[in-house]
Amino acid sequence: MKSYSHTRLSLFEACPYCYRLRYIDKKEPEPSESLLIGRLLHEIIGKYNKHLLGKKVQTDITVIPEITENLLYSPKGDFAGLAPEKANEVLSIATKFSESHVLDLSRVVDVETMNFFVIPQGKFWFVIDLLMIENSKAEIVDYKSDWNLRSQADVDKDPQLQTYAMCVNKKYPQVEEFDVKLNFIRHSVVRETHLDLEDVGSRERQIMKEIEQIEGTRAFKPTPGANCSWCDFSELCPLDLEGQAIIQNEPDAQSIAGEILVLEKKVKDRKDVLSQFCAKGGPVDVNGERFNHFKTESEGFPDVRSFMRVLENHGKDPFELLRVDGKQVKTLWGESTELDTELEKISADRSYTRFSHKKIK
Repeated sequence: MKSYSHTRLSLFEACPYCYRLRYIDKKEPEPSESLLIGRLLHEIIGKYNKHLLGKKVQTDITVIPEITENLLYSPKGDFAGLAPEKANEVLSIATKFSESHVLDLSRVVDVETMNFFVIPQGKFWFVIDLLMIENSKAEIVDYKSDWNLRSQADVDKDPQLQTYAMCVNKKYPQVEEFDVKLNFIRHSVVRETHLDLEDVGSRERQIMKEIEQIEGTRAFKPTPGANCSWCDFSELCPLDLEGQAIIQNEPDAQSIAGEILVLEKKVKDRKDVLSQFCAKGGPVDVNGERFNHFKTESEGFPDVRSFMRVLENHGKDPFELLRVDGKQVKTLWGESTELDTELEKISADRSYTRFSHKKIK
């Protein structure tokens, strides 16, 4: 009986050849350092939540060092290759997580249990890091240990979260509403999206299409691209990857980062001189693209009170259009403890990460 999962579908989408090596040829890759860190953090948090359930307590930060040490020095040696400084990093992240984590014992129904449901092609496997259910509503929590803190817009359209909701509905058919949360434990930020049965049905239909595509594939062709940088089977790839940017270790990453600095400087120099030319000589067209100084259209209403009054006079609710500038509000923090407390209650964390580089202080 064939097995499928969200991970398998994602790998096929990224590179069918890599999918074949991993799941058809059954080749086991050596786990990268980042993968080991992610696995270790997931196991620590999973065992911590199970510990809380077993002891019937909502929090117990004292047990984190013991759980971490037991996993690091387990006879199985799953994490034996992790450098000491990385192990300390993991312990720090797990400790910080436990200091703010309070488990609602009354609603927990599952912690990191391997589950599956039957599909026409075989079995669809899934693991929910933490599942809580009350009546017809489920709260699904997935812990993320990577450095990328995704925006709310990215979280809302993440198909993995829709897959989680679908899987929970399969096992618990009474559940019709799903609050799916991504807990970015490295950043201490939680992103949440709400899904319903319509989302579940849409995702299930899409998954069936993806599985049918895999089932109908005879030639699992390699797909070169950004995914090659983290591919575990690059040495087995039949493509000529000469000149392809591939990162397999820290020196590779430093080499490519250095190339980017040089290329960005060259691009900036060329943009500067082209900008000066266009300022006097006008647009430059090449390969269907136009370089020029384009006007940005923008309207503002500096008199907010007058803006609100005009809208109210025309039967419009001005508060539906108004947004609070977070940068301006920052100037209010620290004025008084009472003000800070009140603002904290109504604030929403909209932080996210953006890939870039900056000077090291």
